Amino acid sequence: MSIKQLNASYLIQEDRILFRINTEEKSEFAFLLTRRVALFILAASEHLVEKQLEQKHDPVTAKAVADFEKKNLISSDIQGPEFESGETFPLGNTPILVLDVTCGLADAEGGGEQLFSIDFVLGKDQSINLKLPKPMLIAMRMLLENLCDQASWGRAMISPAPIEKPATISVDGLGSSSTIH
Repeated sequence: MSIKQLNASYLIQEDRILFRINTEEKSEFAFLLTRRVALFILAASEHLVEKQLEQKHDPVTAKAVADFEKKNLISSDIQGPEFESGETFPLGNTPILVLDVTCGLADAEGGGEQLFSIDFVLGKDQSINLKLPKPMLIAMRMLLENLCDQASWGRAMISPAPIEKPATISVDGLGSSSTIH
C-alpha cells in the first residue's frame, strides 16, 4: 500500500496523539501515540536522517544538511489538501494504541532513494511497518514536534549512555555521620 496522507492531532482528554494514515487505495489506519512513543520517533528519526547523510558527508555537514532540509520544508509553507477519510479501515474504526516503536533505515525500492522504516508495535506478534521517503519523514517529524510542543511534552534526545555510579546519600545525625549506599 502506498501512503497518500498523514494526519495527527493532540487529544487533550487522553494525553495522546491521534495519528492517522490514508493510502492511495483509500484505506485508513488510526493509531494513538503516547508521549514515550512520540518522543522516541522524534529522537530516532532525527538520528537516522543524520546517519543517512553521514554516508556522504562528515557528521558536522550532515547535521547542517539535515537542518537545512527541515528549514526548507518549513519555509515552503505549502498547505496540503484536507485529510481524506478512508473508505476502508483494515484495523477497524477505533484507533489502536501503539505500545512500542522501532525505527531504522530500509533498503531503497527499485534502486530509488533510501527509505526510513518505522514499526508500530500494536500487541503480541502484531505490528505495522511504515516505509517513508525522507521528505515524508521530515513532514511527519514536524507534525509530531508541533503536537509535542502543544502538549508540553518536551523533546527527547538520543545521547550516549551515562556512566553508572553507585548512589550515595549522606545523612548527618546528632554527633555522628553515616553514609548509606
